Amino acid sequence: MKNLSECLQSLTSLKVIGLNFCRCHEITDSGFKQITQCLSIIPSLLSIDLDFSECRQITEESLRYVREDLKKLTSLHTLSLNFARCSEMKDDGLQNLSKRLKKSTSLTSVSLNFQGCENITDEGLKGLSEGLEVLTSLKNIDLNFAW
Repeated sequence: MKNLSECLQSLTSLKVIGLNFCRCHEITDSGFKQITQCLSIIPSLLSIDLDFSECRQITEESLRYVREDLKKLTSLHTLSLNFARCSEMKDDGLQNLSKRLKKSTSLTSVSLNFQGCENITDEGLKGLSEGLEVLTSLKNIDLNFAW
């Protein structure tokens, strides 16, 4: 992951990024944190699309890193996060994500996929809705919590 981190850090004028780690079963929250830390130093980013679907070792801790590390991206317009079938994802993750969304007033499009995350309950959805309701610039939203 270190080489990817070094590469991302050198792309200081990058506007759009999409990273797909679907089914990379050995990636952990630590690896996710390295990515969000690298993205946080690219202030020109307008769009982020991260796919960690079916990554068995990704937990709600990763969404804490979204909250902490992406706060510097004040021009971000599009955020797409895919954690489908990440079995360790829980309500705390959605609540952390909600805290980031509340402060991301430039967002116009949000896509969140938590399909098959069986540990997410009404509490997590309530927390997420609190973050989404303050996004007055939001024009597109796509939420997937299907089983």
